[in-house]
Amino acid sequence: MTRKLLLSVLSLMLTSAPSWSQEPGRWKFVAMGPGGMTVSIDTRTIEQSDGVATVWVQYWYPGEWGKYIQGRSVSKTLQREEYHCRVMQSSVTSYVSSDKQGEVVFNGTYPTPTFTPIVPDSMSEAVWRAVCV
Repeated sequence: MTRKLLLSVLSLMLTSAPSWSQEPGRWKFVAMGPGGMTVSIDTRTIEQSDGVATVWVQYWYPGEWGKYIQGRSVSKTLQREEYHCRVMQSSVTSYVSSDKQGEVVFNGTYPTPTFTPIVPDSMSEAVWRAVCV
């Protein structure tokens, strides 16, 4: 039941993104990746507890078709990510990806997230700096 509720909320957030993503000051640009992909964080969702920061991260894939994942076109992904501030590690706890029309093409949760080291000069390091430093 909890998983269904979370996925429903994620789907609603993703499909309604254009309305709240325009809210001034809510989303903060943190990095540009390969092919012009942009990474932003939702400043209203940053939470910190015991040296771990949690935040929603938005990945926009530019261009007419966006990014292909398993043969499906994805133009945006929202991920709930955790950053272990002291040891520079990160994990993904949930995600939802949509196509150009806003249709959800992938979503899921990771009940037991695995922290992995953050690669220097990566987009993850840019997010880590934005939420931890």
